[in-house]
Amino acid sequence: MKAFPSTSVPVRSKIPSDSLEDPLSHASEVDYDTTTIAQSSVVENLAIKKADEIRIVASLYNAARKQTTGSIYSVIVDISETGTLSIGVKDLKENVLAVSMLKRLDTRPGPGEAAGIRLGDIIFGINFIPTRNGSQTLIEVLKSEVKRGKKHIHIQGWRCMQLCSDEISGFRFTRADEVIVQAYALFRSKVFSNWERWNFIEILLG
Repeated sequence: MKAFPSTSVPVRSKIPSDSLEDPLSHASEVDYDTTTIAQSSVVENLAIKKADEIRIVASLYNAARKQTTGSIYSVIVDISETGTLSIGVKDLKENVLAVSMLKRLDTRPGPGEAAGIRLGDIIFGINFIPTRNGSQTLIEVLKSEVKRGKKHIHIQGWRCMQLCSDEISGFRFTRADEVIVQAYALFRSKVFSNWERWNFIEILLG
């Protein structure tokens, strides 16, 4: 898994902001750019566009103002075959860690996508450890768990339902959908320091 893919990344078809279509959910809305890596294997990367990054961050704070809705979840990703999540992530503004890419081999969803992770989801925990340092935390914990021979990774995320309406798999944090967005909103409004924000999230994950 790479936090910042350095290779050329295919992008979704452009969807106007006022479109009624679900902009980040389905493979049918993604332009594929395939690369042959073996005689019978093809890699396909599904990626968000630059404009989507702004919408993802905005959705988090709009949810705190009741202008959008979102859901907190935790999914178990089976990494026994690949040793990776097969997703790309990117650190956006204000330490918002978003899923920016889904990696497929021969049209098959990777472990992260198969577990229910989608483009545009905001990741705030891995194995119930807050991603205080964004992609760095995610990568460090993943590497540590793989080194220990772990076959499954728990990912905690938040999904804006206006950006992706796919059904959420795994465990839902009952009656806590507003907790994460409020933590981020209080940090943005300078009520919380960054340290306080992540302590608040750590309490939820604990």
